[in-house]
Amino acid sequence: AGLKVIGTVFIKLIKMVVAPLIFFALIAGITSLTNEHHFKGIAFKGTTAYMLTAIMAVSMGLAIGVIFEPGVGVSPP
Repeated sequence: AGLKVIGTVFIKLIKMVVAPLIFFALIAGITSLTNEHHFKGIAFKGTTAYMLTAIMAVSMGLAIGVIFEPGVGVSPP
């Protein structure tokens, strides 16, 4: 029981540290860019990666919905 409490506290501390760490790493990286061309390239790559992963997620969700047909045979309350 005591180990579970320590583990839970540890996980919460990690979650508390991760978001600010990523935020400040991004800020430090952006502020270290000296050339506008570099920033445009990074922004384009980031936006492209976001759009591609969003398209993949939507496609997978639609495909799984069509294949497994969730909710078929269930009557509304």
